[in-house]
This record gives sequence, C-alpha cells and structure tokens, in this order.
Amino acid sequence: MDGDHKLDELSQAFQDAGLDQKARYHVVKKAWETAVDATMNNRLLTQDEEDSLKRYMDHFGLTPEQLNGRVSYRTLVYSGILRGITEGRLPPKQKVDFVIPFNLMKTETLAWVMQGVEYHKTVIRRERQGTSDGISTSMGRGMSYRSGTFRSRTIEWDEQVHADTGTLGFTTKHIYFAGKKERFRVRYDKIVAFECYSDGFGIMRDALTAKPQAFRTREGYGWFAHDLAANLAKM
Repeated sequence: MDGDHKLDELSQAFQDAGLDQKARYHVVKKAWETAVDATMNNRLLTQDEEDSLKRYMDHFGLTPEQLNGRVSYRTLVYSGILRGITEGRLPPKQKVDFVIPFNLMKTETLAWVMQGVEYHKTVIRRERQGTSDGISTSMGRGMSYRSGTFRSRTIEWDEQVHADTGTLGFTTKHIYFAGKKERFRVRYDKIVAFECYSDGFGIMRDALTAKPQAFRTREGYGWFAHDLAANLAKM
C-alpha cells in the first residue's frame, strides 16, 4: 500500500482470481485490518502510514460506516488523535449524546470523554490475628489445665475495590471522574506515574497518603486512555 501502482496491481490480482464482489469485500477488509496492525508503532501511526491506509480505503470503496465497528478502524482513529496531541493539537470537538457532568475551569479545554468507566480505588483492610503459648497439665480422667499467654497483632493490606461507574473526562489540565458516589478531578502535574492495562489505566498521585487509582475502560483500549492522559499531561 505504498503507492497507487501497488493498489492497481492488487485490484488486478482480485480480478484474475475471479473473486465475486462479496468475497473481494471480505479479502479487502481483512487485508486493511492486517495492515493497520502491522503498521502500528508504539501505538502511533505516522502521517504517511495513515494516508496510505486511507488511500487503500478510497481505492477499494471501504467506507468509515462499514469499518466503524471494527477494532482496526477505531485503532486508526485513536492513533490519529494521539499523534495530534503529541504534536500539540487537540482533537476535533467530540460528538456526544449526553450531558457532560463536569464543571470545567475557564483555562482548560475538554479533549475527550468516555462513559461507563469503572473507577477502582485502593482501600486498607485490617484483621486481628493472634497466637497463644503455654503448657497443658493433665488432671486425670481426660481433663487438663492449660496456662499461658495470648498475643495478637493487627495485619494490614491494600486491596483495590470497585468504587463507582461513571463518566471519565480528559482536559488540558485534569482528569475528571463523575459517578453516582464518586466525583473528583486530578491535576496532571499532581500525578507521578501512569500505568497501562489492557482495559484501562492507573495513576499514582504525588502525596504521602496517596494510594493507586485505576480506571477500567473497554477491553483492548486501555492503551488509548493511558496514552491520552499521559500525552495531555505533557502538553
């Protein structure tokens, strides 16, 4: 897909193979999806790679509507959004059919918003555990007497729990979350670490008492949410 002549050769190959329209459509679509996966580099497509993929779509009549539900097409769209952010450009205004539940500051701009995001926070669990020491003395007829001491201590551990499900927003200054029980925003310059998951991302705030926080998005698109936040933090 590095030139129009290659596309013409591919069209001729389809014709020589005698593929009907339906079979050709499936082959073309599968080849396009394979090309997207093959050209992904650090989760970003270069402008030249994106242009080549779009020429392929135009040449074989693949429309965004046909590919909109495909993983590879969303990968292409998301990669273009991320490349723009790394170059200092915010994505075009996102079309949403719901009310944005955030009160943004006048000095920031909304870059992206996601619904149905699970918020997981870390809580401290505590449990008392004890041991006893002593000597048992037989008193005959199956009876015994035990003398000794009992010691106990508190065991603590961190556990990540699902706290709420709601809307996640990314602006030029903050990450926002709004659910039924949890509502907050986090400044990018107060985040010391980002962690990428297959279905979301985690953050660690810059505070002595801070605990890890995680946002679960759609399976397979954690990279987009993670890279979106991490790159907006650098703008």
